[in-house]
Amino acid sequence: MYSPATRPCLTTFIMLMGKKTSKPMIIHGNVNSSNILLSDCFVAKVFGFGSSRLVRVPSNESQMNTLVQQTLTDKSDVYSFGDVLLEILTGEMPLSFNRPENRRIITSHFVSSVEQNDIFQMVVPLVNEGNREQLRAVAEPAKSCLKLSSAERPAMEEVAGELRRLCSSTHSS
Repeated sequence: MYSPATRPCLTTFIMLMGKKTSKPMIIHGNVNSSNILLSDCFVAKVFGFGSSRLVRVPSNESQMNTLVQQTLTDKSDVYSFGDVLLEILTGEMPLSFNRPENRRIITSHFVSSVEQNDIFQMVVPLVNEGNREQLRAVAEPAKSCLKLSSAERPAMEEVAGELRRLCSSTHSS
C-alpha cells in the first residue's frame, strides 16, 4: 500500500503533524490537494499558507480550546487532510457539482463504506490492486479525520502516528 499512490499523502500528513507540535503552532486553514506539490521523488511540499494562523500553544488544553475557538482550528486541518486522503484513495474530489445531486459530496458515502467494510467499491483501481489490509489501514484514519464533530476527530499526532506505523510495517514486510 505504501506506493507512489499513497506516499504523498502519508509524507504530507507527517509534515503537517510536525507543524502541529511546533511552538507556535501553525493552523494551515487550507489543506487540500491543490496545495500539495510533489517532487520527482514523490516528496510532498505543502504551500498555500495565505490563510494560516500562528497560534501560541498554552500550557494546558483548556486554554488551548479557548484560544482556538475561531473559524480555523487544528481540527479544521485534520478534517481537510481527511479530504486529501479521500481524494487519493477514491480518485475523486470530495465535493463536485459534476456528479448527480445525491453524490455531490462523497464524504458520507466514503465513511459509511469504511464502516461497512465495503471500501473497495470506492477506491481507484491502482490503489485497489494493493494489499486490502493496508487499504483498510489508510481508510480508517481518513474516516476518523472526516468526523462531523471536531471534538470526535483525532489529533494530528494520532493520525500521523498511525500512518507512520503503516509505513514502517510496510517497509519491514
